[in-house]
Amino acid sequence: MVAIYILLMLISLFFGVHALFIANAPVEAVHMLILCMYFFVTIYEFYGKPFRLPIYYLLVFLLITDTLFQLFIITNIFGLISLLFAFSAWQSLKRLRG
Repeated sequence: MVAIYILLMLISLFFGVHALFIANAPVEAVHMLILCMYFFVTIYEFYGKPFRLPIYYLLVFLLITDTLFQLFIITNIFGLISLLFAFSAWQSLKRLRG
C-alpha cells in the first residue's frame, strides 16, 4: 500500500514540476503539487509518524480551495478528486485530534 502511495506521490511531483516549468500550466501544476503533498502526508501517517495538526488543517484547506477552484472556475472534473482527498485528510485530522 505504501509503495502505491510513494509511486503516486512521485508521479504527481513529476507532473507538477513538468506543468510548472515545461508545459507552462501553473493551475495544473498547483493541483498536482497539492496532490503530491497529500500523498506525502499520508505516507508519513502510514509509517506511524504523522505531522502536527496545523499541517493537516493546511492540507484540508488547500484541497478544498483546489476543489472549489477546479469545479467552479475551471469547470473540470478534477475537483472531485481533490474533494475526496480533502475528506480523507479531514478524517485523518479528526482521528489524530482525538
